[in-house]
This record gives sequence, C-alpha cells and structure tokens, in this order.
Amino acid sequence: MGCMAGLVTYLGKMLILENVIRTARYEIYDMKKFSQTRMVLDSQALQHLEILEVEYSTRNRAEGSLFYYIDKTGSKYGRRLLKKWV
Repeated sequence: MGCMAGLVTYLGKMLILENVIRTARYEIYDMKKFSQTRMVLDSQALQHLEILEVEYSTRNRAEGSLFYYIDKTGSKYGRRLLKKWV
C-alpha cells in the first residue's frame, strides 16, 4: 500500500494522475491465475533462446537478440522496465 501511495503522490505532482486513473485497468494479484496466463522462463531458457543476449561475439551482445528488436524505448529507464517485463 505504501508503494501505491507513493505512486499516486508522484503522478499527482506530475499532473497526470487523472489521466492514468481513468485509463488504467487494475486487477487483484492472484498467483494461481498469474501462473496459468503467463510463461515463466528460467535463466537457461533465456540464454538458449537468445531473448536478452546472443552468444556469438559482437560489439553489442544485445544486438541480434529478441529484446534488441522489440526495444523501441526512448530512455534508459524505459529500456530497463521493458527488460524487466520480458
């Protein structure tokens, strides 16, 4: 609840609280439902599928990975958040 209060305060200061509240979809977190609707990959699967990095040597290890192709973010924060979601 503390995190939610901090988020609401921050959005209020950024003057976008009303827009976010109107357009957001909120769900109660249910672990059983979450595990049935999403796939969780371990580190070996991420490595072998080359989701975040590729094995062959390049200047940028991310270049050629799935993450490299879907990353259209404009900031480092957005890139880290997208990586966390993936």
